[in-house]
Amino acid sequence: MFIKQTPLILSFLTSIFFLNAARSLAATMTTGDITFNATSSGSAVAGTTESGPTPPDRVTRSNAQAMRYDGPTEQIANYPIVLDDDSMVVPSLSSVRFTTVTYTSNGTEVRSSFQTLNIPITGITFVNDDPTMMIASFMFAATNWYPFNDLLTNNGISGTINLQNGTFRSTSSYIQNSDGAVYMYQVNGTEKPDSPVVEPLPEEFGEFEIFSPLPVAVPENTSIFSFLAFGALGFSLVLKRELNNI
Repeated sequence: MFIKQTPLILSFLTSIFFLNAARSLAATMTTGDITFNATSSGSAVAGTTESGPTPPDRVTRSNAQAMRYDGPTEQIANYPIVLDDDSMVVPSLSSVRFTTVTYTSNGTEVRSSFQTLNIPITGITFVNDDPTMMIASFMFAATNWYPFNDLLTNNGISGTINLQNGTFRSTSSYIQNSDGAVYMYQVNGTEKPDSPVVEPLPEEFGEFEIFSPLPVAVPENTSIFSFLAFGALGFSLVLKRELNNI
């Protein structure tokens, strides 16, 4: 009889434990979103594949592709931060996701709805280094950040958001699978002041999305331009439209 009841007792005690833990965590949860006016700077360098190092001409083209996004960008950072009883970050419950509102494409500002993956928050600082005070800043880092597709392999992202002075910086990277070229992007910004006026901007229609890698070369007798229209925003719709027009 005791053996049969043991799982029930353990289940009951476990439920109480997790309920108390959840209540404790909920009491130390901070959420928010910040809009940043930022500047992006991109570059690409040679990497390696099974076939060898990235050819010089591909490095040149990849670098030009990365630099096409150089310029102003507006980013929204949305985050929940959960602390344990020792005021330490719980990474599995704390993350930040960036949404691109606008970005620069070959010198032209365009709208976007690109979103990164959820990026774990790895550390925090408190105002006056006092855990009883508000969070002053947080750090984030992950290997995966760019939405998955078969053109690239994520190569890491890291950065900091300072909630006191409203500054933001990040460094992100991925590797292009076709030739091993390593793309790198630096984004630095400050919190955007409130503004009720929204100016109309050109649309990219998914032809390129922020931080898109260099399209994979295909034979000229195929529909090469239908493959250029890839990106996190509107990829499937654009590809379907182009293929239907062939």
